[in-house]
Amino acid sequence: MTRIIIHGCNGAMGRVLAQAAADGSDIEIVAGVDKLADPKDFPFPVFHSLFDCDVEADVVIDFSRPEALQGLLTYGKMHNIGLVLATTGYTDADKGMIHAAQKDCPIFQAANMSLGINLMMNLIQKAAAFFGDDFDCEIVEAHHNKKVDAPSGTALALADALNTTYPQPKTYRLGRNKESGRRTRGEIGIHAIRGGTVVGEHSVGFYGTDEVVKIEHSALSKRIFAKGALRAAQFLCGQPNGFYSMEDLMAQETMTSLYTDEQSAMITVCKLPHQPKLIAQLFRAVADAHVNVDLISQSAPVDGLFDLSFTCPRESMDAALHAIATLGDSSGKPGDVHVATDIAILTVEGAGMAHRSGVAANIFQVLSDGDIPIRGITTSETKISCVIDQADLTRAVTAVVEAFEL
Repeated sequence: MTRIIIHGCNGAMGRVLAQAAADGSDIEIVAGVDKLADPKDFPFPVFHSLFDCDVEADVVIDFSRPEALQGLLTYGKMHNIGLVLATTGYTDADKGMIHAAQKDCPIFQAANMSLGINLMMNLIQKAAAFFGDDFDCEIVEAHHNKKVDAPSGTALALADALNTTYPQPKTYRLGRNKESGRRTRGEIGIHAIRGGTVVGEHSVGFYGTDEVVKIEHSALSKRIFAKGALRAAQFLCGQPNGFYSMEDLMAQETMTSLYTDEQSAMITVCKLPHQPKLIAQLFRAVADAHVNVDLISQSAPVDGLFDLSFTCPRESMDAALHAIATLGDSSGKPGDVHVATDIAILTVEGAGMAHRSGVAANIFQVLSDGDIPIRGITTSETKISCVIDQADLTRAVTAVVEAFEL
């Protein structure tokens, strides 16, 4: 259970955060802080100052104003409590204070708590690296008419993300109504729109000769920011002192995708002579037969012999077997060839797997607990594929989804 204090509980985001937390079973809002709040309006104790709060907690989530930063950092240092700073509009001096305080308490700070926005940052970096200076880049953001800062902290964070990809950092031009002269390649335009009840819209446009590419994100409710902040609080709980960002959280989101294949067969070639030339000949013959090979695994050589397994579409199995039968001379032919057509392939994938140990062990434990035999395994830095019996696929998927909350 993660115990949370909401700093700014009477604000719009504070109330959304409290509601989102009420829907979770492993999160408890133990107190709120807001100088304008009426304690009778909340199901938890509310204090007018953070320093009046005498309730034990694991993390403070702040959705208030940048002016509250100094008090938050002081409280974090005094109690060595985690701080999730979800407020925008911090100055460079504010950011300096945040980084100085990280030695005394764990701090999570992000300009935007949406996972979608943070994925967008990754996408625009790839686009900027690809287009380079041949495309002009402009950022447009829109928010409700009560938002104070402009441009938004997210728009500036998007611009910062873009600038990490350019050999020469570009300058930011905030609007163009007071500017004269032509646009230069050394700039990123940032434009703010304020009106109505728009939760948040951000668009990054790459403008080239005769073509335009846009990457956009729209927040349809404030709830996505609340859910992101709660995930950040759970992530921060128990972390050592230091500074953490959404990139750290996303890296810990170990597994993000699961998919299956029930249309493959697995062919195992036994007792192959340990000759690289023979392996090359085998896969060349299979390729020439227009067979698309997928998962490949090889046993360690014993007495100069090894076993080789691979999967292919079931409809291509006969062509693959015929290609194998044509291999080598009498001294180079393989031993027995085994075929399994009653298999399924279960694959899990996630960028965070590259940074976290024990994922494979956890997958194998889940399958073992379900008494699900594994016929073959292949892995990469961000993917694990297991060949299992087709009859076990439904149970395996259910077990993995529940264990990893996919």
